[in-house]
Amino acid sequence: MNVTQSAKHLIPEYWNIKWVKTVGDLVFLGKVTVRQLVRYWRGEAESLAGQIKYTQELIDLLKGKTGKDFAKLAECYENPVFSQAQIGKRSDSWSGDFEPLDPASASRKSEATTFNVCGWCKFTGGGTCRYQYHITTSCNILTHAGLPDNDLEIPQKAIERYQSVEPLTRLGATDGEKEAAVQAIHRMEAAYPGLTLLVEKRPEWSTKTQRRFNTPCFLTNADMPQIEFMRGVLIAEKQKLIEKKKKVDSDIKLLLSLEKQAEEKPALPSARPYDWFNLNDQVVCFVGNWKDRIYQDVWATGKVINGYRHQDGCVSVNFDEKIHNGPYLEGHGGGYGMARPEVMLLWEYHYLRQHPDFAGLWILAADKHLQGFNPKEMLNALTLKALPATTK
Repeated sequence: MNVTQSAKHLIPEYWNIKWVKTVGDLVFLGKVTVRQLVRYWRGEAESLAGQIKYTQELIDLLKGKTGKDFAKLAECYENPVFSQAQIGKRSDSWSGDFEPLDPASASRKSEATTFNVCGWCKFTGGGTCRYQYHITTSCNILTHAGLPDNDLEIPQKAIERYQSVEPLTRLGATDGEKEAAVQAIHRMEAAYPGLTLLVEKRPEWSTKTQRRFNTPCFLTNADMPQIEFMRGVLIAEKQKLIEKKKKVDSDIKLLLSLEKQAEEKPALPSARPYDWFNLNDQVVCFVGNWKDRIYQDVWATGKVINGYRHQDGCVSVNFDEKIHNGPYLEGHGGGYGMARPEVMLLWEYHYLRQHPDFAGLWILAADKHLQGFNPKEMLNALTLKALPATTK
């Protein structure tokens, strides 16, 4: 192994170990920390595998189809029509978005309007939601291909075209003119989601596109060249995902080899496995920064108990000695977040005492935003002040 090989690409952005430069530095962190990196990248690989599979599903969906084919598929799903009276703002809405007010919309199942309108479509993306529908959303087919969807400026010519066509949907036009006008508006709304509400000048309405619950599916009006273009983009995107996963798989193999070479050391506080602390484990806690401390020493021993969110981000401790005058376990109770360095297993404490070079990096790797944590104070205590003789 070339210990000088760069390791920067192996460190997640949120890990506070920017000083790690080489794979040799990673090995120095110890077996558990390297193993946690393996778990992280395995999760990334699993996510990429899911994205590759989903992208292939979209590629297969679009293959050889035209807008008419999607219109035919849409016939298998509901195609609700919303009157102006059925659209409004609910009194309990935190977003203030216009949404459907009719009972049918509240009870309609997800995926029920696929290829018709966006709210209950199988391919709807994120956005504001209620019940089983999206109030505002995006199209996963477009966004997955990296194509623009929402927040596109609605051109003035589209507004003028709508204003000229919309009157033909009302009384005074022939049936043929009405049908043609309705279809034209349907196509314009599919191309520019939000156009209808913009022209009607609903309050606070944006001049940019916003896919909504009642936006018509753009696929039913697309021609084959448009669909094939999207399919081509998805094929290219799939290849990028495949290459990215290959790189992650290679990194996992490297980390597995590093794990075999690493020693058993305390896990970095921010990289501890969820089950690092188990019931009745002996722990050592730094209590020197406790404002209500009545205990004389800065280090206190205790055992892990089944307290608040045990193995779910927190660890609770029953101290051997009375630490404070509070009611929690009559002054013997304490609690910590899993990532706080002030709590550690007994063997970790002894290891850090015996390896000051590692201890300094271990403490500095803790989240710098931890409230009330002073790394220099704890490091000094770890170096200069041992456990009371009766607790060793």
